[in-house]
Amino acid sequence: MPTTPTPTDPVTPTDGTPVASTPDPSASVCAPLSSLASLTGDLTTWLQTAPIAAANSGGFTEPGGTELAAFEGAFRTLLTEGPTAQVVQDLAGMGYGVSTFRNATGGGWLVVREQGLLSRGGGTFIINLFPARDLWLEAPHADSDEGTLRQTATQLVTLGARALLINRQHRARP
Repeated sequence: MPTTPTPTDPVTPTDGTPVASTPDPSASVCAPLSSLASLTGDLTTWLQTAPIAAANSGGFTEPGGTELAAFEGAFRTLLTEGPTAQVVQDLAGMGYGVSTFRNATGGGWLVVREQGLLSRGGGTFIINLFPARDLWLEAPHADSDEGTLRQTATQLVTLGARALLINRQHRARP
């Protein structure tokens, strides 16, 4: 996959706000990636805006065993085969969208996150397309543990980690 911008690449505004675009299909080896919606901007800043359900909102719905197994299978396929049309369709059927994110500094990631208004608190998953190391990061209490999301977002980019998993449910407090 080319790592230098082309004339058809989306332009990032100077304020760092991601711009969403849908690229034209490509016949190249990057076709699965180029067929996805794309975001550009500063990944660290964008990740800090990940929506998280409020405490005690009932926003988290625990998946059943079959649903969890289906998600695990689709996510495993995404990691091993890339964003094929079938895996993107499978994830969409579970309420997740798959897009790409290109950082202004040239990094590239896959973003898997819940779509629509009915959030189940299922999380946001960021997969580095060009990882420097096989390091998986997690922000399990991104909203209630101050600085956790900012720290892990920065580490993802700085360390070139393989992935970042972010919760979408605020930790309930007694």
